[in-house]
Amino acid sequence: MTTARFTAWARTATLIGVFALVGLLLSGCGGSGRTHGSIHGSGTSTGTSTSTSTSTATTAVPVTTPTTTPPPAAPTDVVEPLYLGPGLGIVAEDSTAFGGCSQLLATTDFTHWRNISPPQQSGTDGACPDSWQSASFVSPLEGWVLGRNGGDVSTVLYRTDNGGTTWVEEAGSSVGSNGGTQVIGFTNTEDGWRQQFATGANAPYLLETTADGGATWTGIPQFATNGGCAFAVDVFANPLDGFAGSNLAPGATSPLGAPPPQSFLWQTTDGGNSWHEATVPVPAGTTHATAFYGLPTFFSATSGILPVEYVGNGENGAASAAGPDTVDFYSTADAGSTWALVSTVKTSGTVPADTGPAACFSSPSPSSSASQTGGSFPAVAIASPNTWWVVNPGTQGTIVAVTSNSGRSWTDVSAAVLDPEGTAGAQVTLVGAAGPTVAWASMIDEAVGSAPESFQTTDGGRTWSPLENLTVEPAPSVPAASATSPSCTGAQLTTTLRNDGAAMGHVGETIVFTNVSTSACTLYGYPGVAGFDAAGTQIMQASRTPSGYLGGLNTPNGPPSTVALAPGQAASAIVEGVDNSVGSMPCVQLSGLLVTAPNTTRSVDLPSDSHECDGLVVHPVVAGTSGQQGE
Repeated sequence: MTTARFTAWARTATLIGVFALVGLLLSGCGGSGRTHGSIHGSGTSTGTSTSTSTSTATTAVPVTTPTTTPPPAAPTDVVEPLYLGPGLGIVAEDSTAFGGCSQLLATTDFTHWRNISPPQQSGTDGACPDSWQSASFVSPLEGWVLGRNGGDVSTVLYRTDNGGTTWVEEAGSSVGSNGGTQVIGFTNTEDGWRQQFATGANAPYLLETTADGGATWTGIPQFATNGGCAFAVDVFANPLDGFAGSNLAPGATSPLGAPPPQSFLWQTTDGGNSWHEATVPVPAGTTHATAFYGLPTFFSATSGILPVEYVGNGENGAASAAGPDTVDFYSTADAGSTWALVSTVKTSGTVPADTGPAACFSSPSPSSSASQTGGSFPAVAIASPNTWWVVNPGTQGTIVAVTSNSGRSWTDVSAAVLDPEGTAGAQVTLVGAAGPTVAWASMIDEAVGSAPESFQTTDGGRTWSPLENLTVEPAPSVPAASATSPSCTGAQLTTTLRNDGAAMGHVGETIVFTNVSTSACTLYGYPGVAGFDAAGTQIMQASRTPSGYLGGLNTPNGPPSTVALAPGQAASAIVEGVDNSVGSMPCVQLSGLLVTAPNTTRSVDLPSDSHECDGLVVHPVVAGTSGQQGE
């Protein structure tokens, strides 16, 4: 999740565990790749250039000392995995080849890469101020990326409908503090959430949700006020049902009878406004164990998979011998109201010593790094309802277990490159998996607070290679746009609404149409705009005027111009009204606008809270996003 991003590991060392959990569970954040000679094969070669001269009795020839010319330094890079899922992997790469900028790279075959970076505005922080922190995709084509502005604590959010070929900017937020970060997650094209994790600030935690694909956001009360840990990590199955992971125990005992430390799984059924402890059935024969809960991975509004590790089975029993440690997989078909045990994998683990508030900063779950006090917890990645990965570091070496039939059978392979090599603070995590053959892993030495080293496997875990020095394919040429390009269709456009405030009794909003296709097209004329109330009933239609108080054409009586849109470019139109009573006409409160782009039939509902007293007027589309011709 870069200097501006959460890889300022030294100053945020106490949060390494929790942010590793954030990234792994949301598949939204990973670590930085580094090259280490102990892992990569290395060799040295020197070339010697010798000069040969002829001398005479009267001429002294200077002696030329043989020299070694070092090879030119290869571009250094830092690769941070942001997302891995079926058919798509995304990383952020900082490289000297990019002039130190942070670039978003994507792959669909996990061999070839392309640059999908959204356009950035140059500013005081240089030509590319944004550094990428998190990504969430609901399909290989539809997703969001979140970046932080390097000069302050603000974040930017972009959405794509075509795998990153073009982007639409959505509403940004804040990381809350200079050492903070933010992560995003979406369950479908409309419903999502984002979380702020600040450090040492007066706003340490913020959860926001969206129901319109990121255009608008609603804040949720802090989780800490509901009896949990302020740094809990959230996952939602749908807008109402969600879960949060925490190592902060709600009481002195647990259902297993073991004393704290004990991780707990919190649950909400009202969109995060209130939380309660989730109930997961304990496997038969498991007594006095310590349970460490991962967060569930949901594949629909109701179905998901939850990993739980049970450590120290029977160790605290009066007459019971210690049983094996296990990672147990549960499934749900009702958004987590009930869970059924479906598979068990024997493993090994270490109970952390963190208790009380300190446990908020550790992340000893099956899908995370170990706590600050050490321990070797297995890492888990859920690629699909059927395909799950477990990386289990043990005394006999690291074993990778993969199932592609919902845990009915597992394939075990040895992965020596992922061995912590005896380092007390070294931990292995799984960033994610894209199926039964492709996965990304990170290894971090928490004892020294180093950045994680990232690896990729494409053969089911048998071999792993460093995720670094990626070869980026040349960007395809962008089709030129002209006034002769065909008219835009509704499928080529995304429509967003920006509130432009009020002035002298006038209120206005700017409608922005962005070409998200790979082909150039044109817009001409007026969009269709209708206002509707809280019941969804249309109560007014916008009349058409060339210009108004807040924008439109520069020439009040001039004809509209054709706006040519290359892929990724935008056009806009202002809709405005009056918020003071005019004569006997009553004022009305709008809940939204129904907008149709010019010469199309596809309408979009956009939330709006305008207070209108004299109807609505709309102006023609113009180039750019200001709604004012020539700006």
